Amino acid sequence: MKQDRRRSTSIVLALLLLIATVPSTGQSIQHGFAWFGELVSVDRPAGTVTVRAPFLPQVARYIDTFEPGTPIVAVWTQLDGEADAVLYVERREIMPATGGYVVHAELVSADVVAGTITFTVPVGTTVITALASTVRGTPIRLESPMRQAEATTEVTSVTLDARPTPRPAPDVVAKIPADPNGPLASLAGSWSFESELMGNTITMQCTLTQDQAELSGTCDGEMGNASMTGTVTGNMARFTIAASAGDNDLSLGYSGAVDTTGARMEGDVSVMGMGAGFKGTKR
Repeated sequence: MKQDRRRSTSIVLALLLLIATVPSTGQSIQHGFAWFGELVSVDRPAGTVTVRAPFLPQVARYIDTFEPGTPIVAVWTQLDGEADAVLYVERREIMPATGGYVVHAELVSADVVAGTITFTVPVGTTVITALASTVRGTPIRLESPMRQAEATTEVTSVTLDARPTPRPAPDVVAKIPADPNGPLASLAGSWSFESELMGNTITMQCTLTQDQAELSGTCDGEMGNASMTGTVTGNMARFTIAASAGDNDLSLGYSGAVDTTGARMEGDVSVMGMGAGFKGTKR
């Protein structure tokens, strides 16, 4: 069961990685990205560098299942082309991604208390030379191509004493008050649900049908065609959008409140341990 869950997670992330590298109309493809960590060590004969980087809290739930020396793929969160923390870790044999905000590496260790992962990556002579006399613990910025020829990560350059751009403080928006004991909201009709997952905008266009407190419907978007089911309690809606990829079921769970006009909704969405806010607009 746990293995099936991890396989489904890998497929979800593969879809998100694909979205991250496909430009919108009028945009050019981003050719590279920067990722950050602190230097642990340099092995000139082996042509490798070992780096420590922060990971998001959900990684702590399973990182201890990986043995030191395991070839891994680290999927990163990103902001404006900078990868600032590891979002997800998978074995390379399970998810050999060749594009997106990913770094292929060999696991050294993980510290669930500190929330960091230490890993080794191969680097070229130029990077080795730049880091050869650098003090352990120095913050570094490494650059890699967005698309790789194969399931390896090339490091094209390194900058010393560099840190990611601080993320802006989240906008403080007055949330729609939840009233589960109030009048039953009417949600039947066409909706657009938008959220940010792994730095990517995920939009699902849905047509909802409501029978008293029961919701059902169909959706279309970056995750493909999907079905949805849920319930309404007062002005609170809880529903699941379920899609399929191969033999795996992919589910996005939504929980939100509807405003008094019945045309706006906001709340939280989760998929395989990743969470984000969402906004819904009735069309």
